[in-house]
Amino acid sequence: MKQAILSLAFSAIYFTAFSQGNDSIPNQQLAECWVSNLPTDRPGQSYNAQTLFKNQWQLQAGVNWGKFYNFNRGKDFDITSLPVDIRYGITNKLEIMLSPSFGFATVPGGGGIEYTLSSYGASLRYSIFENKPFGNLGAMANYEYSTYESGLETLNTYRIRLMYSVPLGQIITFTTNVGLATVSSGPDYIPYTVNFSFAVSPKFGFYAEAYGDLVLSELDGVENPFFFDLGLYFLKSASFQFDAGYNRGGTSEYTDDYAFVGISYRFGCYKKSSL
Repeated sequence: MKQAILSLAFSAIYFTAFSQGNDSIPNQQLAECWVSNLPTDRPGQSYNAQTLFKNQWQLQAGVNWGKFYNFNRGKDFDITSLPVDIRYGITNKLEIMLSPSFGFATVPGGGGIEYTLSSYGASLRYSIFENKPFGNLGAMANYEYSTYESGLETLNTYRIRLMYSVPLGQIITFTTNVGLATVSSGPDYIPYTVNFSFAVSPKFGFYAEAYGDLVLSELDGVENPFFFDLGLYFLKSASFQFDAGYNRGGTSEYTDDYAFVGISYRFGCYKKSSL
């Protein structure tokens, strides 16, 4: 899932996926796994409150392409990024997620790559409760190391967040994230998301989302970035999802405008036992 493309950060990712075979899993356990929800963070910027089953791997990958407008410099860039997350269930309530990334920008009309940005993230996600009548609640701690132009500039970001979701009837699901982020060379901020998804059928649905940052700074002129995104998803199976959408937002200084497509794939279906 998941990287917001802000004034410095747009992301792309290389990855290695690992899989778990299903040959030795009893049919009853497989059946329970295949009818469970796919706990993906895609599409959108909201992280899922639910964790993976123990010993499961999940790949979340996509392609973003669009434009980044810097109004202060009077320049715009064509952006290409490949966001990827690799998730692994340590227990039924705790998982780790690795997010190595790479992105680049070019000037419209040619001229080659203008600049690059790489980031390397690691997260721990914990399920506080799942599938209760009042919803799902999870917590996440994240560290991200970002480099601009192969180390010309670096940035360390630490984040904690709570993730909550609840069904509103049979069709609509409400999801929200809120947290705190500390940046090595910049003001701290409160990231938030508000997401409504609509299940048109068991396999197809769409969502609308608003998200942004509340910057904790006493400096004059500091703005809170705000974004919105719209998208749809299609579940080919209980472990394979396609998605696509559009994202736009920013501040008076810049605008981020891009479309995306992506997949989520769960390797190794195991029954959740009580731990």
